[in-house]
Amino acid sequence: MSPLRTVLAFALFLGFAGAGSAAEAGGKADGKPSSAVAAQPEMKPDWKGALAVEEESQANYVVRNDKKSQDLICNVLPVLVPGRPEARMEMQVELTGQQKGKSTFQLQTSVKVPLGVEKVLVDTAETRVSVKVAKLD
Repeated sequence: MSPLRTVLAFALFLGFAGAGSAAEAGGKADGKPSSAVAAQPEMKPDWKGALAVEEESQANYVVRNDKKSQDLICNVLPVLVPGRPEARMEMQVELTGQQKGKSTFQLQTSVKVPLGVEKVLVDTAETRVSVKVAKLD
């Protein structure tokens, strides 16, 4: 019998131009992606999603917005870091369909996220992506 693994809550926030600028959000004013800056509470994402996933298991989140003719796909694989209040996550996000002049947005990364803290992964003048991970008891 395998040991029970911790279940984690994963939240994704994805926004495009018009939801604030990189300079306002603490990112780089030159428009290049900034490394993990603190998320700003005034962020108004175009897309939000949340799901529960067992640690060390992959979860897929797929949603279609018929009104905007957009599809969002998110794959995530979180692993708790032993002895630390954080998770290491491998994730892939893809948004297809028209959004603020773009037809497709993709992100694939591996990142450590402190538990319970929203972490900004992409922060440019055009795009903002942040995630949050917490333990579910």
